[in-house]
Amino acid sequence: MDISLLKSYDYFSALGYRYKMTRKYPFLSVLTIGKSVMGREIPAFTIGNAEEYVLFVGGVHGDAHFTSSILMTFLDELCSKIQEDGVIAGIKVRKALTGKGIIFVPCLNPDGCEIATHGKSAMGSFEPYLRHLVKND
Repeated sequence: MDISLLKSYDYFSALGYRYKMTRKYPFLSVLTIGKSVMGREIPAFTIGNAEEYVLFVGGVHGDAHFTSSILMTFLDELCSKIQEDGVIAGIKVRKALTGKGIIFVPCLNPDGCEIATHGKSAMGSFEPYLRHLVKND
């Protein structure tokens, strides 16, 4: 498990993790499912090719940005076990995922997570409209 993924959510670090993870695990795909109001990409990681997927979503609320780190850590652990044909909680991961797909959206609200992490400096041109939402900088 890559312990660096447990760091506090940061948008630019998360972009770097995206490329690091897809290089480390060739079976992992990533796509941009949209952009935030402030133009930040919203990536989704996919494992498997199936008709049905299980969806994990983190970072829905800015103050819950730690869920993004937890999902990235879980994704790394899961991919590691798939790659090495390993076990999690007594379950052979690769076998359990046969014919199944998983989608991870680590941060659905990158704007809120960035503002919660970095304060007003993350608001950019939206600062005049949002400054009342942040108590400290």
